[in-house]
Amino acid sequence: MPRNRQTIPRAERIKTIVAAATELFLENGYDGTTVAEVGRRSGVTSNAVHWYFASKDDLFAAALTDLIDSMSDSVEARGQMPARERLVAILETIEPYRSAHIDVLARIDESSALRELYDHVYDWVGPAFLAAARPSFDESTDPELIIDLVHVVLDGNAAADRRGRPFAAIVEFLLDHTVGLSRDAAAQPS
Repeated sequence: MPRNRQTIPRAERIKTIVAAATELFLENGYDGTTVAEVGRRSGVTSNAVHWYFASKDDLFAAALTDLIDSMSDSVEARGQMPARERLVAILETIEPYRSAHIDVLARIDESSALRELYDHVYDWVGPAFLAAARPSFDESTDPELIIDLVHVVLDGNAAADRRGRPFAAIVEFLLDHTVGLSRDAAAQPS
């Protein structure tokens, strides 16, 4: 016999709702998913979903944060690896979720929860990119410029048709060429 919902611990209910939301957002995208569908899939009413998540954006952010954290754990579980290999592993892990990235970018200006998620992702990817590029740095290399480039490339990759080019190839190119270009730009007279 199923347990009375009131006896189910809060954390367990939230986990069930987030798991259902993750599945639906990945299957249908942000616009194709409703809070009512999340409730049905998780076995609660839409009002119960709103009890835990103030808005659909908050639910979307929670679902993707859970997914990103799981992917991060997966990469970290591979153990110690060279910085460049780790970066490529991170990017290959998040690549299948490009449509969710597009949905985040479309809503980011309207949602502090999605802004926090966006920053969370870049707090993971940015340092990995810097660690992979750092061996090519000299004192004139601006690490913040490199981080800005990572944002531009990843956000552009989310929205662009890549013509089948493996994302790892794009990253390898960036690693091989951006630090040198940054150094050359810094050396140019203003």
